[in-house]
This record gives sequence, structure tokens and C-alpha cells, in this order.
Amino acid sequence: LLKKRKDVEEFHWHVAARLESEDPQVRYAAVGVLAGLGALADPCLEAVVAETQDPDRMVRVTSVELLAAACRRHQRDSIRDALVQALDDSDEWVRIAGLRALRRCDGSHDSHGEAIATCAGALLAHEDGDMRADAAKSLGMTGRAAVPFVDALVDLLQDAS
Repeated sequence: LLKKRKDVEEFHWHVAARLESEDPQVRYAAVGVLAGLGALADPCLEAVVAETQDPDRMVRVTSVELLAAACRRHQRDSIRDALVQALDDSDEWVRIAGLRALRRCDGSHDSHGEAIATCAGALLAHEDGDMRADAAKSLGMTGRAAVPFVDALVDLLQDAS
């Protein structure tokens, strides 16, 4: 379908233009298509960074997930900053996506350990066992920043769910 580099470039910019749609489903689909393009969508990463502030939760989650994949290819401050900002999102699913994303980024646990630990620590008491497990994994990467949460982690070890 896309045979030439020029075709690919035109295609990803065409898709990225859909990020401006008023319809959240169109924006969500556009981010999903860009995620499917992998490294071919890298020229559009800054547009995706902006989508981490979208009013729609699913657009934000999908944008954070795309940036997580790109984080290993690019050591851009804007990507890491967007992922760290996701830790303060009002929606818990965006926060957990941010934690998962930062676990995939080399060195994020060193430079953003306190922010990761604060977010993960707050999720240790979540009703969903998978969320608690994700939070514990993230805390495990933060070193000394996890010390205030040791008691909660010990309690979590006794958790059957």
C-alpha cells in the first residue's frame, strides 16, 4: 500500500492532522494508527506529546502508550516530561499508563524516582490487584524513593488478590 518513503511521510502527516478533530474517537483512532506505524510515526511525536493533555481519557492513555514505545528510541525531554506529567493525571488509568511507560524508558527511574514513587505509592491501596501489582513493580525500580512505602509493600505481599 505504502511503497515509497514520500507516501509514508504524507500518510503519517495526514493521520496526525486528525489529532485536531473535535471528535475524541477520531483523535483516539489517529493516535492508534500512529502507534501502529512504530518508528515511521516518529516525526509526529511532538503532536502526540500534546495529546497526553487531551480531554478524553482514552486519547491520553493511548498517547502515553505510544510515547512509551518511542522513549527507548528517543531520549527527548519532551517525551519524558509528558510521561511524568501523566503521573499527576486526574484519571487513574492514565497514571498507571504513565507508570508502565516510565518503566520502559531507560533511566527514568533514576531521574524521576520521587514522582514515580509518589504515584505508585498512592496506587498500592487500589481495589484492583493488577493496579497494585503495577504500582509495586514501579516502586521496585525507584530505589530509595520507595522507602516510605515499605510497610505498604509488605502488606501487599500478604495480599491474596
